Amino acid sequence: MSDRIARVATVMRRVDHRRLALREAGVERTYEVELADVGDGRFVVNTRQGRSGALRDGTLTPKPVPEARARALFAQAIADRETEGYRTGDAPLVAAPVALAAPIVAPSNAGRAQRLLARLKQGAHGAGSIERVMWRVGEVGLRDAEPMLLELLAVKPVEARRLFANVWALGRCGSPRALEALEALADNGAIAPHVRELAAEAALLVAGEGARRRLIAAALASLPEAARTALRSGTIEALASACEQAIARGDQGVLSRLYRVDDPGARAALLAILARVALTSPAFASVRRIFKAAELRGDGEVFGLIAWRIETTPAATASYPRGGVAFTRTTRHYLRRRVARTLRRLGQLGAASYAPMAVGVLLAFRDADAVAPQTRRYHQYRRAPRSLAWDRYAPYLAFNQVLFAASPRFVADRHGRAWRCRPGVEPGAPAPATREEGFPALWDAQPQALLQLATESACAPVHDFAARALRANPSFTAGLDDAIVIRLLASPYAPTADLGLALAEPRPRSHALLVALADCDLAPARALVHAWLDAHRAQLIVDTALLAALVVSRHVDNRWHARDFLRAAALADDVARVLVTRVIAAIQDLGATAEDDARAGDAATVLLRGFGAIVATLGVDVIRDLLAHPLAAVQELAAELIANHATLATAVPDDLLLALIDSPHPRVRAVGVRLLAQLPLAELAAYPELFVELSTRDAADLRGLVRPLIARIAAEDPRFGERVADELRQLLMTPLPEGVPAHVVSLLRHELRDHLGAPDRDDVLRLLGARSPHAQELGGLLLERLAPDELTLAEIVRLASHEIRGVREAAWALCRGSVDRFRAAMPALAKLFDAAWDDSRQFAGEFLASAFRDEDYTAAMLVTLCDSVRPDVQRYGRDLIAQRFREADGATYLLRLGEHPAAAIQLFVTNYLDRFAAGDAARLAQLEPYFVRVLSRVNTGAVAKRRCLEFLVREGTASEGCAVVAARIFARQSATCSIRDREALLAGMVAIRRAFPQIALPIRSLEVERRAV
Repeated sequence: MSDRIARVATVMRRVDHRRLALREAGVERTYEVELADVGDGRFVVNTRQGRSGALRDGTLTPKPVPEARARALFAQAIADRETEGYRTGDAPLVAAPVALAAPIVAPSNAGRAQRLLARLKQGAHGAGSIERVMWRVGEVGLRDAEPMLLELLAVKPVEARRLFANVWALGRCGSPRALEALEALADNGAIAPHVRELAAEAALLVAGEGARRRLIAAALASLPEAARTALRSGTIEALASACEQAIARGDQGVLSRLYRVDDPGARAALLAILARVALTSPAFASVRRIFKAAELRGDGEVFGLIAWRIETTPAATASYPRGGVAFTRTTRHYLRRRVARTLRRLGQLGAASYAPMAVGVLLAFRDADAVAPQTRRYHQYRRAPRSLAWDRYAPYLAFNQVLFAASPRFVADRHGRAWRCRPGVEPGAPAPATREEGFPALWDAQPQALLQLATESACAPVHDFAARALRANPSFTAGLDDAIVIRLLASPYAPTADLGLALAEPRPRSHALLVALADCDLAPARALVHAWLDAHRAQLIVDTALLAALVVSRHVDNRWHARDFLRAAALADDVARVLVTRVIAAIQDLGATAEDDARAGDAATVLLRGFGAIVATLGVDVIRDLLAHPLAAVQELAAELIANHATLATAVPDDLLLALIDSPHPRVRAVGVRLLAQLPLAELAAYPELFVELSTRDAADLRGLVRPLIARIAAEDPRFGERVADELRQLLMTPLPEGVPAHVVSLLRHELRDHLGAPDRDDVLRLLGARSPHAQELGGLLLERLAPDELTLAEIVRLASHEIRGVREAAWALCRGSVDRFRAAMPALAKLFDAAWDDSRQFAGEFLASAFRDEDYTAAMLVTLCDSVRPDVQRYGRDLIAQRFREADGATYLLRLGEHPAAAIQLFVTNYLDRFAAGDAARLAQLEPYFVRVLSRVNTGAVAKRRCLEFLVREGTASEGCAVVAARIFARQSATCSIRDREALLAGMVAIRRAFPQIALPIRSLEVERRAV
């Protein structure tokens, strides 16, 4: 039971319940449907279906529905199953235990029976193994051997192997007379556990009806309390879990006791455990006992499931040969061969149980069990190379033995571990015309087993075999009813579907058969329906169920044929309405795949083009249901129905309109916006928040569709435009889906530009400072609406460096409106030349040249230009100083530019030293930092250094005041300068010493020693 069904089941109250059954090919299938009230006027319809004893839970209502809808689903489910041949039966809450499957073997011939009885009478003293004789007695079901088996059972002591064979034989051929002895063995704690378990199984087989019920009750009572509780409640998974926990605690017999309960729920739990339990200790011992019990009973389903697990589960590994590992390679190989040997012996004996046991093995395999084909090439010394090949199911011994024992394509390899291709046969070679299975006569004697394979198997080779064998039994297949033929036609396997087609062709075309042929994967089957339609047009023109099935068929040729058929048909109005209703119901039942979408699209075309007048009057509830479907084509159909509806097109209910707009599919949203645009603009203007929400949706197509409608409404009602613009401005400061911010800015820039209103300075600056580039872009758009006086010159200059061009352009416009303010503060204008963008710096040059006079070029402004960190701006400033130099500003340039660290500016300053610093000790002292910076340069500024040194020496030897400043500079630099500059500094200090000996300098004169030559 799914989680969703489980949640509903905890609170629901059953209102109605029905159980139906269908028996075909010897298998009983059950279908249970339940109507339950979950409160608040909501109902659910749950189902259980499958083979008796292994029912699967399901639901027709993934979520609760109103009572009327639930009762309709309940009734429809019953009607559909009755159409398939199910018949109503009792519906007990707990299924009654089913009878055990007694072994069915063919009568043995008299000679063999006499030999076996004679040897058995000799007991342990005869020739050969008495255990093997007991086993053969059990295989042939020799009833006359029972007295001797009981006598041998009484002989003490009996070793475990002989005891096991004796119990086996009694279980296969014993009568109620053996019950007491078998029960005694089952209760004898002194013998091996596996023998006791087999004895309990044998006792159940030989017991009469009353004793069988007692034994089943005892097995039920011996189960863990949690298992019994789960069995009473019918919770299969809980029952399986309780038994698995018992195994983990060391209870190795719990599965055997569960098997003996033989209740449908217990059997389903057992099968679930066997399908998933790990074949390791301690579980493997329990599985092995069930394997032997199933072989004893002739239970093909359980036997086959365990055989499949053995074949498909890798063996465990062990450090030593007997390292305690349960499912070793040796054990696995033995069990694989035992399964094959058991089936082979049944076939050789002509046992009627061969086919059911083989069916159990074959049904366990799936297409997913196939492996990659292999081909190996062997080279032998002085021999021609040879190749060996293995097909997709080669590793499975019993599987291949059943299907290919007489095959000209495959043969068992000599090691008995796989089946390989015969020489000259490649993997995937087509099957021959002859039958390949072993013991075909046994299959022909039980064709219902073949039919079970054809209807239940999920393995391609099994369908190839079953279909070929059924074709060889025409007397059996001719008597199959239409329900079986329909199941064959529905098979996804071509051989089985082709068999169904061959059986269907000569039969009368009932409605159910026509629907099955139309749904078949084989194109010839569908062609039969098309031809039948064309030949019986007048008769089938009222078969709306068939026509609806074709209109919404999963096959495109059916849909096209139905379209052409209906285009030429003249349907009565009442028939057409029924057909439309059925087609819409079929559309609503579609899933959510791409194939379903194509089916819905073709069906919608038929409805809209062929039945426009009828669909134009459909009820609003029908359209709501279509609009709630996940498929795009179904929602598009609902949208077109609304757009073309006789009454809804002009008065669309709000929930439908919003559902259209909220659809995940673009074409549906387009219809929704189209219908929205048909409403009066004055009415739409009352909902600005709706259009704000639509303008910020993640769907780009929806935003684009709403955009022109917003422009129309805003032109009609300016207050609507202002409210929408204001809301969008606020939302732009919040996280929005990708693509939405750019759309909002574009909308405000174009459609709502005239509705932005007067911006607030602080809001604009907040937008410009936001992280979002789109918020900044909106800030630039609003910036254009601010008056220049609302921002300081520094703010305007700073905005000229903004990364968004629109903001920079707005800043330029503000500059043009602030000429007088810049004229009064020209250094602020000079800062514009430091903008981060070339276009802003270019604007600065053009603005300065066009908007200002010569007298506006102040020394402070030009110095500010030279103070820039950008070399090009510094050069521009120097050029302007040179072009517009005024004598009165010379000292200002000298002192202010002397503070600049750039080498080019320092060199430029040397041009003004002689004119504005010569002979002025005080000014020379002001320039002392300048001289220190120039003289401290290393390997740069050589020209400026030379000029400064020459100027300082000249001034230092001309006046004592200047000499003091120069001496201080030379003394400082001589201690830190490079060797290259030290000579010039020393020469300068020597010159100052000679001119003014009283000035302290870090040098002294030494007398040169004179020596005679």
